[in-house]
Amino acid sequence: VFVNTNDPFDINPSTAPLADGTRQIVVTPVTKSTGLVLSVYSVTQAEDKICGLNGDLQCRNEAAASVSPPFKVWASSASRLMVLLPGETAVQGRCDVDGVCTPLGTGAPGKTGIPGGFTMTMPESGFLVTVNLVDDFYNLATNRTGGNQDTNPIAAMPTVQVGMPGEPSAVKPSSAPLSVGTWTFPVTPRIALSTYTVSAATISPSVVSLSSTVSAVFAVTPGPAHHLHFTSYPSSAAAGSAFPVSISAHDQFHNLLSTGPNKYLKTVQLSAEPLVAAQAPIFNQPGAFTDAE
Repeated sequence: VFVNTNDPFDINPSTAPLADGTRQIVVTPVTKSTGLVLSVYSVTQAEDKICGLNGDLQCRNEAAASVSPPFKVWASSASRLMVLLPGETAVQGRCDVDGVCTPLGTGAPGKTGIPGGFTMTMPESGFLVTVNLVDDFYNLATNRTGGNQDTNPIAAMPTVQVGMPGEPSAVKPSSAPLSVGTWTFPVTPRIALSTYTVSAATISPSVVSLSSTVSAVFAVTPGPAHHLHFTSYPSSAAAGSAFPVSISAHDQFHNLLSTGPNKYLKTVQLSAEPLVAAQAPIFNQPGAFTDAE
């Protein structure tokens, strides 16, 4: 017989013969669910002709010999934090535990999607990141109780601080305890960086301590043009002699406009102001400060 589950990320048990009409089969689901179902099929030849499980072979379309009633699968012990960026979606059970989870192929565990880049704006703006508390199989671990319990053991909600490792001077959003396993935090970058990341870590007075984690890498590009800077100019020059000078365009946070949609490609007009003759200064007569000054 062959046992198939409706868990998209577990590894189904191997085909095995019954012994005296019975056999105990171990099933290890990995995805939190309110309706896991086991289906048993008989096997009449070497190949398991189950749709979706036998490569290019033609599959059987008859009903399973037996189907279990739906039953609940809880998340296991909370073990880590996960950061989700705009463009990414959490996928419970998409795990990378050898021998238990189906091979991932491409992409990261626990999520799908590719984070989009962020371009700074003027006035200043930001975006939201989501921090989830998950188990080893990337199922959301919550503190729901009673008939709504979906995690065993019930998870304690940590207090989390979000940071920007590539921008140490950035103003971090306020720390917050997760609610039912998740929380969103505002992030406002001020440094253009092609390898920007967002970190998440537990912080006092958190009731539980977990290892810090970082998001996927994404690009932050400069905002609109704000000012020009002279660079690489000499400290002095001889009259009548040309000298080189460089000009750089920056956004309001002094990021060089060298990439992204605000890359500066406009023409700059240079001009010079004649130096007027030195004025003859007039100073007040010497005097002492008074108590009122």
